[in-house]
Amino acid sequence: MHHRVPELAHRLTLHPQPDGRTTLRAPDGRQATLGLAPAALLLLVDGRRTVEIIEVVAQDLGLPAPPGALANLLLQLEHAGLVRFVPISSRPHTVLPATRHTCEGCGRSCEGHLIGPLPPSELRTIQALWPELQQKVPRLVGQTPFQRIGDAGIFLNTTDGHCLFLDPDKRCAIHRHAGPDAKPAFCRMFPIVRVLTEDGLRIGVAPRCFRHHAHADHATGPLPAPAPLDDPLAELPAPTLDRAPLPETPFTFPSRAQRHAQRRWRDTEAHLLDVLGAPDMTLPALAAHLLGARSPQPHPAPSDALHALLKHLHEHLDPDSSELRWVLDGHTGVAADLQRALDDLKTSLDTLAPPAPLPTWTAEDARWLLSQLRNALFLREPVLFPDPLPAFAVWIAGFLLAVHSARELPGPDRFDAVCTRFVAWFRLVSEAEDFELLAMSRPMASALLHAVASRAPR
Repeated sequence: MHHRVPELAHRLTLHPQPDGRTTLRAPDGRQATLGLAPAALLLLVDGRRTVEIIEVVAQDLGLPAPPGALANLLLQLEHAGLVRFVPISSRPHTVLPATRHTCEGCGRSCEGHLIGPLPPSELRTIQALWPELQQKVPRLVGQTPFQRIGDAGIFLNTTDGHCLFLDPDKRCAIHRHAGPDAKPAFCRMFPIVRVLTEDGLRIGVAPRCFRHHAHADHATGPLPAPAPLDDPLAELPAPTLDRAPLPETPFTFPSRAQRHAQRRWRDTEAHLLDVLGAPDMTLPALAAHLLGARSPQPHPAPSDALHALLKHLHEHLDPDSSELRWVLDGHTGVAADLQRALDDLKTSLDTLAPPAPLPTWTAEDARWLLSQLRNALFLREPVLFPDPLPAFAVWIAGFLLAVHSARELPGPDRFDAVCTRFVAWFRLVSEAEDFELLAMSRPMASALLHAVASRAPR
């Protein structure tokens, strides 16, 4: 049911009964009588949430919902004609106009993470190709194409930190021998992704692609505003369901306090999306808006704001945390990029020590960063963290670190290095999964935002 949303029948009415139960009645006379608890669960069926998300909401509200009970209830009501399931793809779609990408085949998108869970149709396709692929790619002999990760589902198998099907020349074995249509939809579409929100679905470019900057529009002027997707596309990425209305992933389950913090953050999301599309938007202006100001004004901030935050991250970013260590131990380009980010972080403790000023960024640097942060905001990346304000500050700190690390490189090489180093930082913070280090850094995050807000770009 992951890709379907339940809706109650049109003009369905509720009728309390003397025994405490409730009767659902449709205008044509179809009806069903439910106990109090199931009837309460139906109040959460709003035509926007999937069954899985409704179960999370019910748990948060303290409503009794044993595993599978809601799904079974809705299936029975569907059979009675009182509920219908509609595809997620029927929900309104909003897209960032710059959502396009030309893949360079660097292979990094196939490294350092799991690909899946895969739907049954894609599992069948790859399983049917498996004997042929083993004949054409000898290194696959003795391997298995899939791996099951607990209750999360079935994923493509990995070896040495990358997808099993990634050949040494960074090309996909499935694509090479069976064509692009045989690959999972995620692989065909990345870095273009689609996320479910309470208002529909959003389509944008994931900030984790190392080479998107090489093909993005770097023209000056305001960033184009998100717009409804009016024209049908030949293919849409599979929807990501863990970012609205309440986050839930197979690997992280936010506490109630974290969910309330995320709800508060969403109250500011529309404002920030508008702000990032303003014609005069700058990085100092964004920092001021994150702090609640209307325009950048000088703020008292310690001269060591950046150094203090980077030192805090160096002390608390644990490279031996399970998922990050798995990435770093792989013989992959992503492992090298993330290790370089860790090395840059360590070096910066000396090179950016007070009284060193904030690194100087260019207008091109800043526009690219604002575009990346807008993509992250649009695709709900901040809600994956308990407190999104430090997340933004940590991303900006990574950008300043990238600018500093690439300072002596010439022209185009410098800009390319700033972009790839920032993406490595973005992935480093995401892969660490040590959300506490961000929550603990809020005072230092605020100090850095104050320092950036008082800084005029050069």
